[in-house]
Amino acid sequence: NNQGAPGSIDRIMFSARYKIMNISSCLQNMTEHSRLSSNLRRQPKQQRGKERVEKILDAAAAVFDEVGYETATTHQIATKAGTAIGSLYQFFPDKAAIFNAMELRHVERVKIMWAKANTPEVIQLPLRQMIRALATAVAELFEQPVSRVVFVQFFISRQIFQSIDESMTQEAINFMSSILQQRNPALGEAQCNLL
Repeated sequence: NNQGAPGSIDRIMFSARYKIMNISSCLQNMTEHSRLSSNLRRQPKQQRGKERVEKILDAAAAVFDEVGYETATTHQIATKAGTAIGSLYQFFPDKAAIFNAMELRHVERVKIMWAKANTPEVIQLPLRQMIRALATAVAELFEQPVSRVVFVQFFISRQIFQSIDESMTQEAINFMSSILQQRNPALGEAQCNLL
């Protein structure tokens, strides 16, 4: 279950229908306050260490995209990140740990996107504009290599996943159902759940 990830995401308080009650703290630096941080072998203390972790995750996304998860090696990832293999191993014991960090980063980004979209300003837009705003937010999410690769890998190599499962799909359905119900309270729950 991926609900309520520690750190910044925990500070987003969802009701049963994903109504955001407190969003401000979730927009803090994800690297500092994320569940990802608790899963790293060594915590980056300085900004350059945090930036190195980001480079490693972005490089891993590029390598997984180019050669696939199974073929990818930590040496390829380190080379793509422009860092020594020893630096990579300071933070991640293997490529499975790197991929898990990518999963957690993707979950954070999705939940932040949902929080930003679940506002009266978006919900009360005319329908076409609301749909465009939601589609734009999703497109922007998948412009990020980590999220794009995690999404694709979910459908082609599900066995490598440690944190994301079908429950995230259900969370997305629940989120959209909540948006529809907030938009039109006259809609019954059954109608909103037709997604």
